[in-house]
Amino acid sequence: MIITYCSETYEECLKKNSPSWGENVFIYSDTSKFGYKMFDPVENMDENLRRKILVIKNALTKFRDKNIIFLDADIYLKTSPIKVFENNADLTVTRMIRRDRNYDYINSGVTFWRPSKK
Repeated sequence: MIITYCSETYEECLKKNSPSWGENVFIYSDTSKFGYKMFDPVENMDENLRRKILVIKNALTKFRDKNIIFLDADIYLKTSPIKVFENNADLTVTRMIRRDRNYDYINSGVTFWRPSKK
């Protein structure tokens, strides 16, 4: 199952990219206009980033038996549906590649979460 958090200010970005995600998408938002309203709108960027964590936590409870893929609203998939490789990890992340920098950051815009057996 694919989930995302998208505030109303990123609606245009969501409309452009989410069709590439395929089926079985659940959108958390600060508006009921295009998603499940879980929050009230805010202008604070740090709060919007914190909401990603709350959304993932909620999805792992709400969709307890499903593997969860979190995608930021600005993610466009070249192939759909997304294929998750089989491994023993409970969490898989991608690495952010910035050709103009020498840092290996974790890209929190694409994460895979597997439910615990506990």
